[in-house]
Amino acid sequence: MKLLAFASLIFISICLSGQTETPPHLKRFSIGVNLSPDYCYRTTDKQTWYNEDDLPKLGVTIGANFNYFITKKYALEIGINYANRGDQDSWHYDNSSLSAGYKKYIYSAEYIDIPIKMNLLYGKKNIRFISSFGIVANLLMKSSSRLYCTPSNVYPNGTDFTGVTEIFASKKSDRSLFKNTYSKTLTFSAVISAGIDVKLNNRWSMQLKPTAMHAISSAFKNNGDNGDAMAKEYRWSVGLNMGLNYRF
Repeated sequence: MKLLAFASLIFISICLSGQTETPPHLKRFSIGVNLSPDYCYRTTDKQTWYNEDDLPKLGVTIGANFNYFITKKYALEIGINYANRGDQDSWHYDNSSLSAGYKKYIYSAEYIDIPIKMNLLYGKKNIRFISSFGIVANLLMKSSSRLYCTPSNVYPNGTDFTGVTEIFASKKSDRSLFKNTYSKTLTFSAVISAGIDVKLNNRWSMQLKPTAMHAISSAFKNNGDNGDAMAKEYRWSVGLNMGLNYRF
């Protein structure tokens, strides 16, 4: 709530300050598309068996945005994106439930992201500096975990996983992995970016913005089915956001 109140105060201040500097011919709206390759990872509040050997995962974000220009320098942006993020775990396992060998989980999550951001543009020439900050609602649509077992891994029931892949396809499935079962459907993240806005003509512009997003709410539910407290997990990603916008 404090973050929302602070963001609202900044927005109101910008609106009031912009009333005296807005030219009458200002094109107030723009629509655009964006694409970003992402480097995805996570942090947790405690060390557990599933984060001892975490590895990053490559992801992607693609979507569309709408901008309202309050002044020549400030614009309010809302968008809708499809994003694929996640992480990986790999380790050598040897106990009574699994024979010795190399195990690797790849966790993949598909989101619909709804970002609300404030954009600040600086400069008067064809190449301007642009920075952004805001909040993103992350709606989990689907998650899956892929298990690789090599070289020789036989479960007690005799199932041989040598050289094959076991897919746990749905977070609602009875065979889902631990991380899928306890994932929240809705989380929130903070996002910041800075880059350049290249004016192609009076209508079209291209943007290139390194972007960082970090969750402000845990991806896990507070408690498991047995009442045990869950580790808090915060997903984050960095990427290179490339966009094309049409001004009107």
